[in-house]
Amino acid sequence: MASIKFSIRNPIKNKRCSINYYVSIARGKRIRGSTNIKTLPKYWNPQTQLLRNKVEISNTRDDINEKLKKFDSFVYEKINSYHTNDLDEIQFRLKNDIEIFFDKKKKEDKPLKLLEFYDWYIEHYKSHPLPTTGNILGKGTAKTYKNAYRIIKEFNDTMYKLEYKSITVSFYDDFITFLTDQDYSLNYIGTQVKVLKTMMGSSFEKDLHQCLDFKKKYFKKPSEEVSNIYLTVEELEKIENVDFSDFKNIKIKESFILTKELAERARDLFLIGSFTGLRISDYTKLNSDNLIEEKGKPYLRVKSQKTRKFVTIPLHSILKAILNKRLNEFPKYMPDQHINYAIKEIGKIAKINDSYTKEITKGGKKVTFSDKKYKFICSHSARRSFCTNAYLSGMPVIDIMQISNHSTEKVFYNYIKLNDIEKAEKISSNTFFK
Repeated sequence: MASIKFSIRNPIKNKRCSINYYVSIARGKRIRGSTNIKTLPKYWNPQTQLLRNKVEISNTRDDINEKLKKFDSFVYEKINSYHTNDLDEIQFRLKNDIEIFFDKKKKEDKPLKLLEFYDWYIEHYKSHPLPTTGNILGKGTAKTYKNAYRIIKEFNDTMYKLEYKSITVSFYDDFITFLTDQDYSLNYIGTQVKVLKTMMGSSFEKDLHQCLDFKKKYFKKPSEEVSNIYLTVEELEKIENVDFSDFKNIKIKESFILTKELAERARDLFLIGSFTGLRISDYTKLNSDNLIEEKGKPYLRVKSQKTRKFVTIPLHSILKAILNKRLNEFPKYMPDQHINYAIKEIGKIAKINDSYTKEITKGGKKVTFSDKKYKFICSHSARRSFCTNAYLSGMPVIDIMQISNHSTEKVFYNYIKLNDIEKAEKISSNTFFK
């Protein structure tokens, strides 16, 4: 599988030069570096790739040549010991082992450290399929993992140095306390634990450690049900009917001024998400190529950025109206945060003014927020509105999940947001109560 060569690069007469190694693994994957061994060019034999049989170096020649000869078998043994065909992983681990072999790195540093593994995992799976899903890491997930890396690195830098063996039940308590003291919400704390468990599980599968406390029931992901909003069909129609003719520019922050054109674009993008069930990473990047027709009916066909699966969605009348208004073109891309800024202002104009209360655990304490509903609208409310409204309309859950790509009914039911009155109204439509 691998080929190995030694050479002296840019040899200078009468000057000791480093012997460099070149390991070609496969398909362009290479490792190169210094062996930490130096010699005069006249003692190097490029044909045998060993030191020449010279009296002047007889004291060290045999040891050096033996080291170089052993390197060949060392590389093959290491590659076989990794039990993987993933060339990036082989390259990453072999480079670490080679540095140990040539005494460039202490042996106790041999296993890829936990924080290093975070970094490797994120970068590697951006372009390689995850073993669990067969899909690459989505941009949103990669961002979540990068934030988790930043937070656990902060713990590492301020509390105590982390190794795989540090991840114990005792560590779990300390980490939860640390996150709580940072005033994070309970669900955000749960995200940090979930990512850590993912990293520990993946590194365990790669034989980097044998530490299994993270699998214990105690080492759980904290979570709580939070009442995130959805907009009713009537509220969405109010947003659709907002008149922007007298709209004045709004300075949201130094870097963003909400203009009439941006407000209309944000409104249309939000409505597209609300009547397709697409994630924001998908509904902000649609173009006319996503429109198809089957048996005379128009559909939207999209490959999900997160799941890499295709989904085909019938066009709602509101989506048809948006396309008709825009001459069959979709609104241009708009960043997530800009939509968040804009949709609150649009909700205010549309008078989405019902009182709304949200309760979360933050910093270990229950915190309640009460305000007008429009202040809680965000870009993600669109997808949740679709799922909830489709469910209330009587659309079979299996059909909604075909569009939303929720993995299980349990996940779906936790995702849609109905209060007890709305649930009762849905139940009352059953023939049992007639």
